[in-house]
Amino acid sequence: KLQKNPVEGWPVPESEGRPPSSSSHTLLITSKVASMATIASGALVNLEELVPSSQHFKHGISLRVTGKLQDYDVETAVAVIVDRNASLKVDTQHLNINLRIGSIFQFIGELLLEPDNEAILKARVGRNMDGMDLNLYRQSLQLLRDFQAGR
Repeated sequence: KLQKNPVEGWPVPESEGRPPSSSSHTLLITSKVASMATIASGALVNLEELVPSSQHFKHGISLRVTGKLQDYDVETAVAVIVDRNASLKVDTQHLNINLRIGSIFQFIGELLLEPDNEAILKARVGRNMDGMDLNLYRQSLQLLRDFQAGR
């Protein structure tokens, strides 16, 4: 027989003479939350900032990058995005996204550094950002950083 847990709202087995226990459910939820917590949010980074001397140029760091799609290799699922004079390879093999050369895309993923110090972003999220003004985006990112530094 199931009884509704008043705190969490899902059914739990009713026990004889004792209040219902949700420890097994809590354990399950806690483990899911713990595994989700290991995925870091992507730090907002301009492509021009991804140079070896940057604090963001580290293997495995989670980043959010935005740029115009310059090239895409269907066989390897590797895209190249550009912004001003900077470019970045993006591994899109785990994404279900329609890529169109010349469109603006934003990707969130982990930066992988190859032995020759070439960077590639292993994307876990990608979205089309057509219509976004990249100059205005860069300005707003700088304003956000200035605000956060002033706290």
